[in-house]
Amino acid sequence: MERAFTGRHRDATFMTDHGFYVYGFAASETAPDLLHPGHEEIGPVRMYECGGLGAIASMVPPGMIEAGLSLEPPDPGWIVPRALHHEQVLRAAVQRTQVLPVRFGCVFATEAALVEAIERHRTPIEDFLQRMAGQEEWSLRVTLDEAQAVSFLLRCDPALSARYRALPDAPGTRYFLEKKLGEEARRVAVRAGKTAAENVYRVLVGLATSIKALPLRAGEDGGRHPMLRLAVLLDRDGRERMFAALDEAATDRGVIPLCFDPAGPLPLYHFCPRLGEPVP
Repeated sequence: MERAFTGRHRDATFMTDHGFYVYGFAASETAPDLLHPGHEEIGPVRMYECGGLGAIASMVPPGMIEAGLSLEPPDPGWIVPRALHHEQVLRAAVQRTQVLPVRFGCVFATEAALVEAIERHRTPIEDFLQRMAGQEEWSLRVTLDEAQAVSFLLRCDPALSARYRALPDAPGTRYFLEKKLGEEARRVAVRAGKTAAENVYRVLVGLATSIKALPLRAGEDGGRHPMLRLAVLLDRDGRERMFAALDEAATDRGVIPLCFDPAGPLPLYHFCPRLGEPVP
């Protein structure tokens, strides 16, 4: 049996000829007063209730989002600000309640279509929200400052520093030998960095509810060498334990200058089901 939206957010501003741009789903009673200003082309964000579940959504003119997404070639000037707005809404929502996030660009043409989708996926949505109560997602990038590591090894590693001090003074010969020794020190640093990053990973496995390793992305960390990129699911009490573990790793890294860049709490993108598929 279909459930209609309740009246709390169905007021004079409700327009039946508008669609619904959806950011995510939540238990409606957990954030009854969730409000967020909309993007200039996307209406104000509200929690639209349907039988205890809420769709975090904005009303949009029909076809507006679909038209922007269908541009060929894609227009970053159109996509980027709206995608950032989508992320900002979700980040604000997860500060208030647990959310099953929806990817950027999800639009339902009518209220009936949105209600039907909620009813069709009610069980996995409710199961997810119940299982994830008190959980939050963090991203963690672990990188190696290669230049700092090489410099330290050439000054302080017994074998490498001895060879460095023994380099000849003749500029031409010294240049090539110093470059070769620096490349060897870089390989030593990367191997040691991988070992140190693996130790950090093992520590986090003991603290986290779940961890997912993500593809490494070179070039996004100011030239540092990527070691790990993780999505970490933690209970809220585990956040401080993670920070403490990273602080300990940072102060006990010796010659391996690992850099830790945590960010969160984030929408649970990496731990939520794809609606219509089995819950992981």
